[in-house]
Amino acid sequence: MSTPPLAFIRRLELAWRHGVAYPFLKRLFRNTQREDAVDIRTIASVLILRYDRLGDMVVTTPILRALRQSSQSLRVGVFASEANAVLLSGNPNVDDVFVLYKNWVKLFGELRRARRVGYSVVLNFIFNRTSSAGILANIVAPHGLKVGQGDEKYRFYFNKLMKLERRQKRMVETLDSIISDVFGGSVPVRDHTFELYPPEPSRRRIGEFLILHGLVGRDATGRGRPFVVFNISATDSVRKLSWGQIEAVIQHGAGWQARKMVLISAPGDLSELRVRVGRLGMSDRVLIFPEKGGPAPILDVAALIGEAQGVLTPDTAIVHFASAMKTPLLALYTPLQDAHEWFPVGVPFWALMAESGHPASDISVELIISQMDDFIRSTADGAAR
Repeated sequence: MSTPPLAFIRRLELAWRHGVAYPFLKRLFRNTQREDAVDIRTIASVLILRYDRLGDMVVTTPILRALRQSSQSLRVGVFASEANAVLLSGNPNVDDVFVLYKNWVKLFGELRRARRVGYSVVLNFIFNRTSSAGILANIVAPHGLKVGQGDEKYRFYFNKLMKLERRQKRMVETLDSIISDVFGGSVPVRDHTFELYPPEPSRRRIGEFLILHGLVGRDATGRGRPFVVFNISATDSVRKLSWGQIEAVIQHGAGWQARKMVLISAPGDLSELRVRVGRLGMSDRVLIFPEKGGPAPILDVAALIGEAQGVLTPDTAIVHFASAMKTPLLALYTPLQDAHEWFPVGVPFWALMAESGHPASDISVELIISQMDDFIRSTADGAAR
């Protein structure tokens, strides 16, 4: 039987990687293995590799805070993605932000800038691109202590390779375990709560939006604005809601008397959301943010969430935005993903899980609406769990 073309190409790729690329890189990098803990007070700088998704950056903010609190003289840098770098805006615990640009000229400039710092320690928090992270760590900090995690075959990229037990922990607890292992007791992560710092222009724009739509007063309990944010979008297919679910929730929210529903979405869903709300005849009964034009700056979205009574969202970065802005939320999960890793932290929340083996789009509309009503009542009386 002949080998299928794709399988043959895959075999060639593996042969090249293990027979040529890995042996060459192993000779090039020559990283001496270390297992001893580092006293944070003995080093000058730490660089964290975090160039992945928005939510991943948010859940890393407690680690940045712990590093700063452990040594005020420590220089803390983050290598971010073009998408998530903005989430470090205004963060007092970060000195340097480098961006992994897709443009090679701009990326070369960032690599040179990071290398000039001479970072003492590099921590790879990217869990699914070990080779690229290992190469980047060796380029920007050839003489620094480089810490990664993953299979044994990646050990040569790092001075210390860790095996992580992730599935029963929240992600921030996993990151905490890395810090504890690398720095021993010199960097205690006492507080796992997340942080975001929407700038004044973002807060001003949200204030104007709320005033325009009469959402400036507190609710009857004095706890929050009289509106709920409903995020319709998620990145992965198994986390996404169906348009049937979305439309049913919108129609239900349109019937609320004492509060408004404010809809947000990922940029790629915004046009379709506006069309569907128009078709439902709900344009005057629910709000879409932003009301016109392209997508809102992501920190505007954070500022909006910070003013809301509550948030309804599938399992995506908005869960962590709500945690950072201290806003209660109802989050919809699927057991097809490791949901526990991404539960909210430090904020009242309800978690609604799809049945075993099913995506979030299979959660019944009736159950979502019932849970949503219970959740809204709980935020009014302070009983959100």
